[in-house]
Amino acid sequence: MGISIHVRYRLLIRCLWPLVNSLLSVSWFYTFNEGYPLPSKSFFALWTLYWFNNMLQFDLIDVFTGYVPINFMPFFMLSWILMNAITIYTRGGISRLHYTLPTIAGWTLVAKALAVRANFSRCRTASRMLKAAEARSAPRAELHISPSYPPPNNSTPGREGPESYGIRC
Repeated sequence: MGISIHVRYRLLIRCLWPLVNSLLSVSWFYTFNEGYPLPSKSFFALWTLYWFNNMLQFDLIDVFTGYVPINFMPFFMLSWILMNAITIYTRGGISRLHYTLPTIAGWTLVAKALAVRANFSRCRTASRMLKAAEARSAPRAELHISPSYPPPNNSTPGREGPESYGIRC
């Protein structure tokens, strides 16, 4: 699969998954809403807000996984979760749609551009690693294991090596 097809496929997933996820989240919220009536325009406003927020979160995690080494990903994800949880419990969790939606939409466009760049970087790194692995796979001595176990009696006691167990290199 070429890089451009890979990037288009990931772009499609990065748009559709948050759309479906936000629709299900808002529907779940409205299903168990019993205390007060909410108009349909609030449903669509909340769905749009959730959609852009999910898309932004998905794209930023995609960007960071392209550049952060895998050894540090658990620490990064823990910090990411804590930062999002703290935002909910502070004044950052209050939704003011007149400036929240344009801000999230702008950051989403920036994150989409960075995600494409991170994806190309990820593909280039993978192709470099593949070429390096192919270069290292020069013909080597074959390992022959004979079925003679325990070791033959002619081995010197105390100096067991691979040959004493029937392994020839």
